[in-house]
Amino acid sequence: MLVIAQVIQIVPEADRLWVITASALVFLMQAGFLALEAGLTRTKNAINVAIKNMADFGISTVLFWAVGFGIMFGPSFSGWLGSGEYFMSFSEGLAWPTVFFTFQVMFAGTAVTIVSGAVAERLKFGAYLLVAVLVAGFTYPIFGHWAWNGLQFGEANGWLGQLGFYDFAGSTVVHSMGGWTALALLLILGPRIGRFPKDGPPKKITGSNLPLAAMGALLLWIGWLGFNGGSTLSIGPSVGRVIAKYSSRRIRWTGRDDAWWVHPQGSSRDRPCDQRCARWPRRHHCGGERGRLGANSDHRCDWWHRRPWRQRVTRAFQDR
Repeated sequence: MLVIAQVIQIVPEADRLWVITASALVFLMQAGFLALEAGLTRTKNAINVAIKNMADFGISTVLFWAVGFGIMFGPSFSGWLGSGEYFMSFSEGLAWPTVFFTFQVMFAGTAVTIVSGAVAERLKFGAYLLVAVLVAGFTYPIFGHWAWNGLQFGEANGWLGQLGFYDFAGSTVVHSMGGWTALALLLILGPRIGRFPKDGPPKKITGSNLPLAAMGALLLWIGWLGFNGGSTLSIGPSVGRVIAKYSSRRIRWTGRDDAWWVHPQGSSRDRPCDQRCARWPRRHHCGGERGRLGANSDHRCDWWHRRPWRQRVTRAFQDR
């Protein structure tokens, strides 16, 4: 009986330690986004992009602590909004809620940062901070409540969750939410000035530092270990399977993308990279990084990733 009691005490502590570790890995994704976006933008805008990535995480952390966490995970009001847990207290008796908050605030920061990459070089700094406030404080927590409220207790209290909606690691709640927000902004902003001149072909806008962008992609892959593995919220047998499953898929797609890449004008004639790299500007090599990021994101969606051709569709759109 003493051994069983010790195990019961140790397992929750091990779970909390794992979720905290996963939170640190997810936080590393902020550095990945910063490097990726700064490397794929022009030199004159790299500093602006880097500062936006630092500022939006600070804003999202404060707002999520103040109101976002309560809206998302507070006691549910008819499955639509949370009605408590605002300005969360980090007292000693709230070990698991504190750990759970730490993990979730990293997700909130990721949802905001997704928007940063989409509107890079198109939105002023002040306007972007306003968008970060809206996403971190309102739109992300509201949708997150619908899908994930009660997650910390193993329950489904949001109206979407009660209907059977399932999102294991944020493919919809985090990435789709950030993506739809970015799409709404882009429909308002339009393309970058001078990108599509009326008289002549589209203007090529090259990234300033492709090695930095590649390093950012690698940092994001490390963060995904925590994103997926930490979403189990425990250090049980499923953690290794989840990490191995999604990591092996990324490695497989990475190998294919490094050996084959699509004609920059949209031709279906694929050839090995070493036969084409001398003929096309280096600008087109960064498309594979964006495509891999998109395909890696949809791996978290349980119903979508079961068909490999769907990942190819995602990569095709991202490469454009």
